Amino acid sequence: MTIVFSILGLLLLALIIGKVNLSIQFHKKVIELFALSKNISQQQFDKSQTDSLPKPVQRYFNYILKEEQSFISYVRIKHEGQFKAGLKKGWMNIKGEQYATTEKPGFIWKGTTAMFIAQDLYIAEKGRLIVSLFSLINVVNAKGKQYNQGELLRWLGESILYPTNFLPSDKLKWFPIDDKTAKLTF
Repeated sequence: MTIVFSILGLLLLALIIGKVNLSIQFHKKVIELFALSKNISQQQFDKSQTDSLPKPVQRYFNYILKEEQSFISYVRIKHEGQFKAGLKKGWMNIKGEQYATTEKPGFIWKGTTAMFIAQDLYIAEKGRLIVSLFSLINVVNAKGKQYNQGELLRWLGESILYPTNFLPSDKLKWFPIDDKTAKLTF
């Protein structure tokens, strides 16, 4: 009986240490992410910035942004919900935390369930997906060209949550298609 409790105790200790270690590594990556991007919140939105944009993009900015609104530099998002790991699998509770930067494209997201912790990130033009089972064993550690591109697309798609990121810049251009459609190049 003592051996069983000792093994369970060691396993519990390993789980706690694993979770703490993942948390420390996550926060180090957040610090790295923020260090790579400049604060642009001193810049302010002016409706004249949209004068040359396609009509649907002008309507969007006029609806979503206020005159003299500060540009968004850094973002922190927390969420809770349910997650399904596959079409035939059941729902599980998940808590998420994401940090993003706008001046230099980047984000890091961590989702935690009872069974795994997943991290999805785009830092210094490198994308990566890491999934750890019970905070101990990496079951996914994916990176490479397709993840670099995919995570950049995720960052761009989520820019709807920090809309000053969609304003035209040397990196981002809008082109008209028709009165209801525009094309974005990044």
